[in-house]
Amino acid sequence: MKILIVEDDIGMQDLLAAMVRSLGHEVMTADNGAEAWDLHQTQKFPLVICDWVMPIMSGTEFTRKVRTSQQLHYTYIILISSMTGKNNYLQVMDAGADDFVPKPVDKDELAARIRVAERIIRLQVQLEEMSQLDGLTGLSNRRRFDLILNEDWRRQRRAGGPISLIMIDIDFFKNYNDHYGHLAGDEVLKTVSTVLDREGNRAGDLVARYGGEEFAVILAGTTESASILIAERIRKEVTNLRIPHEYSQVADHITISLGVATVHPEPDQSNPNSLVSLADTALYQAKRHGRNQVAVYREGMEVNGTESPQQ
Repeated sequence: MKILIVEDDIGMQDLLAAMVRSLGHEVMTADNGAEAWDLHQTQKFPLVICDWVMPIMSGTEFTRKVRTSQQLHYTYIILISSMTGKNNYLQVMDAGADDFVPKPVDKDELAARIRVAERIIRLQVQLEEMSQLDGLTGLSNRRRFDLILNEDWRRQRRAGGPISLIMIDIDFFKNYNDHYGHLAGDEVLKTVSTVLDREGNRAGDLVARYGGEEFAVILAGTTESASILIAERIRKEVTNLRIPHEYSQVADHITISLGVATVHPEPDQSNPNSLVSLADTALYQAKRHGRNQVAVYREGMEVNGTESPQQ
């Protein structure tokens, strides 16, 4: 397990690192809470062992910051301090810590606390996975979509790279449900999801069921031209399924419309919802101009909502 040790006393930091490494864990270190926060934003640490009293940012300040941040994975935090007693313990736990270990730190006690943390972290991971999957399709759900989009947005904003989004809608799906039944509609959703997962889920990408018959593909670090190729490939693969749809106004089989948008997040742009809005506007244009096609967002496009193409 990857563990971050945060301690301003270098001698104590080295001692803790040696203890944890001897237990078979990977260790990274930080000298204060601010440095730990910077690492936390760029890397995943299931467990943080953090001193309480430190310059720049204390352990309790760091803990509160972690707890109030929107993060994909839960971080288990053990605070350590020579300040013991009931009131200090309560203060640490109220800040959001999961455990408290007094100084001087006993290696056997720390090892036992880490084993407890590992059990809890495994359960937490299982719960997170269950809560972030769509029950019907097995794709990521809207909650995971929001978390990953925020995470990728921050990463590309720091790196100065592009992030692309494809919004996808099954054409005339309401008509399909009305005439073939909801069970048949569910099978269509699952079949289309399989294509999306295969064609749009490269390493680092995310395919999600956005809601109803709408899906989304996050392509971090992917250019507009590459995203268009992916979108067109997805569209063709769904068309090639040839799932009969007698009540579509586009074809005699299931088709999809796709909207693509690509941005380079600026340093002052903290909200990725603008990208969703742009991709949704492009999707609206694809539906407005005949469906079964890929539309790419361009400046000056008519904003989604001016008209409401029939589902």
